[in-house]
Amino acid sequence: MPRTFTEDEVRESIEAAAVPLRARIAQSEAENARLEAEIARLKKDSSTSSKPPSSDIVKPPRNEVENLAKRFRDHGQYYFTFLKVPGVEPTNNAVQRGFRHLVIDRKVTQGTRGDPGRFPRRRFLCDGSGCG
Repeated sequence: MPRTFTEDEVRESIEAAAVPLRARIAQSEAENARLEAEIARLKKDSSTSSKPPSSDIVKPPRNEVENLAKRFRDHGQYYFTFLKVPGVEPTNNAVQRGFRHLVIDRKVTQGTRGDPGRFPRRRFLCDGSGCG
């Protein structure tokens, strides 16, 4: 029988996994601040340049850490909903499995090519579980 974890064990595990992520986020934010200062310097220098200002501006490169940090800032409150709300799965596999037969059918039959055929086809494929 699989071992069940207590809420405290899960929370501790998540906190332990979050420590290196927080360090990488802090490192990324420091690099981002450095790049923003460099951009500000370049913008200031470009005001006396004979070239158009846009030619001097350097966009900072986005990397995986910055993308992850932005995703957690924007959507972090939703990542661990499954821990707070009973019955919520940690993945969306069940939803994807529910759509799989529709996607396969669309690929095999090449779908419908116009609005007149889309609605009847959608109704035909729907099993009554709430789709269109």
